Amino acid sequence: FGEVTVVPDNRELEVIREELISAMSSACSAAIVGGVDVTLGDGTTSHYSLTAEDQINLMSLQSMVAAGAETVPYHADGEACRYYTAEEFNIIAQAATSWVLYHQSYFNSLKQYIRALKTPEALETVTYGMEIPAAYRTEVLSQIMSQMEGDA
Repeated sequence: FGEVTVVPDNRELEVIREELISAMSSACSAAIVGGVDVTLGDGTTSHYSLTAEDQINLMSLQSMVAAGAETVPYHADGEACRYYTAEEFNIIAQAATSWVLYHQSYFNSLKQYIRALKTPEALETVTYGMEIPAAYRTEVLSQIMSQMEGDA
C-alpha cells in the first residue's frame, strides 16, 4: 500500500496561519506593555511600563512639555512619582514612542512573512523576535533597525 502523506488543505493552512498571527499579535502587545528601560542624562536607568493608560499619560504629559511646561510629574515602575525636567521627560517619551513603533512595525512585517509561508512546517519555525527576512520588512522597520544598529 505504501506510505500515506497527509497534506493539509488550504483551509487548514489558513487556520494555522491566522492562529499564529493572533499569537504573534499577543506577543507584540505583551512586549509593548512590558515597557522599556530608559537611561537619563544623569546615568540613572529606570523601567517604564507601557500599558494603554501609560501611553495616554505619556502623550498628555508630552503635550504639556510641548506647550512649555518646564517639569512634569511622572514615575518609573516601582518608584515614587517625581518631577522630571522637560529634557528628561522628552528622553522618556522618545524611548517609549520608539519602543512602541518598533514592535508595531516588527509585527506588521512578521505578519507579511507569515502570510507568505506555504507549509505548516515553515509556520512552526516562526517566533516573536526572530529575524525577519529583509524582503518582508516594511520600510519603517528597515529604517528603525538601521537606526538601532547605528546606536549600538
